[in-house]
Amino acid sequence: MKEESVEQKTSIFIEKNIENANGAKKLIVRIKDAVKLDNIILKKHALVRMLERRIQSDEIIEAILSSVIVEEYYDDKPFPSCLVLGYSKNRPLHIVVSYNSEYKMVYVITIYEPSVELWSSDFKTKRRKT
Repeated sequence: MKEESVEQKTSIFIEKNIENANGAKKLIVRIKDAVKLDNIILKKHALVRMLERRIQSDEIIEAILSSVIVEEYYDDKPFPSCLVLGYSKNRPLHIVVSYNSEYKMVYVITIYEPSVELWSSDFKTKRRKT
């Protein structure tokens, strides 16, 4: 079996990253489109966290519509999910959502305001533990 060269491995790595980036762009568009159609369900856990953290449903909608994908969780069940960062009234919010492509439905799993102790100043990168 022939081993791949460094150039081939680099090329494959770049192609996969481009593919993943394009997939993330398509996914966030689908999520936003579903939310615009009011195809959104707040899971029980999200509702509890909203009450604890004083987050209103209109803030979730606003944040999702302005969001970008920060992390993707392909192996989550029953649907893959992702962590999005969005803003509502200049308040950063991290929202874990999953998307059912068959029904074009977004499920909000949890929501929180990211901490500067745990996240970089743009709230897109986790700080390394020291």
